[in-house]
Amino acid sequence: MDLIGKQYHTLTVLINTPVGQGAGNRDAYTTLLTTRCSLDTSSGSRSGGFATIEGGSSCMITTRYQTALWSAITMSMKFEIDGIRYTLQGWERVSDRRKNLIRFNVSKTNG
Repeated sequence: MDLIGKQYHTLTVLINTPVGQGAGNRDAYTTLLTTRCSLDTSSGSRSGGFATIEGGSSCMITTRYQTALWSAITMSMKFEIDGIRYTLQGWERVSDRRKNLIRFNVSKTNG
């Protein structure tokens, strides 16, 4: 998989910085960084329960390795591409002589 020239999307990486609210915290996302990426759809599904039908899809985001990004990875991260938010499911670092990348397995849920 050679990604030179194929990172068409602008990726905004959001990190959760919870804000105190009463007895608990609420999620508040701030921008960690913005970079280029490729986005590939891996799979899709439909599920029904409690009289609703929901669709969901799993995608793979691939971007170049950046220390600031790699060191900040947590399961509470969100990713935004073209106004659509994705939730982190897993990640891996791919490196060899020619490339140094991070792949994120993410999910998008359509209500």
